[in-house]
Amino acid sequence: MEKPLQRPRAPQWLADKRFADKAARRQHWEELDKLIAAKTMNYGMYDISEILQKVNVAATPVMNCEDQFSDPHFREREVNVEIQHPIIGTEYVYNNPMRLSDMPPTIRRPAPSIGEHNDYVLKDLLGYSTEQVADLVAQKIIL
Repeated sequence: MEKPLQRPRAPQWLADKRFADKAARRQHWEELDKLIAAKTMNYGMYDISEILQKVNVAATPVMNCEDQFSDPHFREREVNVEIQHPIIGTEYVYNNPMRLSDMPPTIRRPAPSIGEHNDYVLKDLLGYSTEQVADLVAQKIIL
């Protein structure tokens, strides 16, 4: 059975005038950051979030990409999805964050490759001729 998290004892520096209000904390942020780091260094990111949430402080772990891929909640919510890119192969991308009951999120295609839609944009939408597009390529304005 997992041992319940113990709420850390409040440190004496909480009453320090250097940290009494937002302006003072901002002025002494480096000192405050060191004190907080020392107080929390023996806790994991989920532990700190849980402790803070139990006392009604909105808190969530700060995660890097690796943390996000291994986070059980993110996995369950399908925050990242696997897609196939025609050039690089398997790619993981952020899923659509919108969750509508009648329209689940989908990623329909990978991001376009550089220049993939040049002809469509330049010729079909903007009316450039084939020669004008070739000239832009020759001048290395587009790929």
